[in-house]
Amino acid sequence: PGQGAALALIGPRRCGKTSLLNMLPLKLPDALVVFFDTQNNPIDSTESLVKALVGQAQEQGRREHRLTLPDAPPGPPMESLAAWFERLERLDLSGFGVRRILLCIDEFERWEGLFPGDRRALLQLLGLLRATIQHRRRLRVLIAGAAHVDELDPMWADHLVNLRTLTIGPLTRPVTLDLLMRPSDDFPPDAIPPAVAEAVWSRTLGQPYLTQLYGSLLVTHLNDGLIDTGRRQATVADCAALDPAVLDKANTYLTNLVQATPAPALAVLERLARGEAVDLAAEDRATRRYLRRRGLVSADGGLGIPVLGGFLRREG
Repeated sequence: PGQGAALALIGPRRCGKTSLLNMLPLKLPDALVVFFDTQNNPIDSTESLVKALVGQAQEQGRREHRLTLPDAPPGPPMESLAAWFERLERLDLSGFGVRRILLCIDEFERWEGLFPGDRRALLQLLGLLRATIQHRRRLRVLIAGAAHVDELDPMWADHLVNLRTLTIGPLTRPVTLDLLMRPSDDFPPDAIPPAVAEAVWSRTLGQPYLTQLYGSLLVTHLNDGLIDTGRRQATVADCAALDPAVLDKANTYLTNLVQATPAPALAVLERLARGEAVDLAAEDRATRRYLRRRGLVSADGGLGIPVLGGFLRREG
């Protein structure tokens, strides 16, 4: 992003956000990309947050560019972090091929739950991010998550000024079919025929994780069958046979998706899973927005992830 701006990469769970962030060091060779995953760092205080963030930056600096970043100076956590940001801003890293530092905060919306009851700590963090966005030239900020800022407490929008939002969602139909039929140049050209790829598309509508899961299971199914029958081509019947295995292997993802969905939106999904017609226009604005932004309903008002219907019917 340019000076005075920050980026927000927003998309549903398991849509490829983290994979995209992990590619940034290759795409931005003149940047030190500091990837900080809120979910995977045990944090229960501002002190532990600062320690984890600084530690991640130092480790990635050594690994990616063989440079040594300074420690955070002593003092209260937020003051220490602010001073450390200032040190990073003033560092001349051109000798290491680094012109800028990009701080990528994944699962940023989880910050609301880091310090229950301590709103002041979150306000301090957001204030520091705002100052960084507005006044830093070399140190830039990218946040990534499933929630749009306008769905969170208003203080987020107040602090994350000049935010440019990039959305990431399901794969298009042509991309989905191409990935299934030709995932690599050396993949057998007839192993996954167009009709089978279409059958997968009809089940996932391009949800990346589920599309990949069907593709992986189909290949494994073919490899196992090759030994016994010599069959080298998947069939539409294979997709149906693998549906229960997909639900089992995707259980954690689908369970988390359901648990994170607000009750009014989940009620809509359950009705769609039962084959009932739903008039989305009759739902409240927040419910419509939640479902559409996360690709949970399709353009024609059906299930945006058809596999989810099977999961809801099985669990119900």
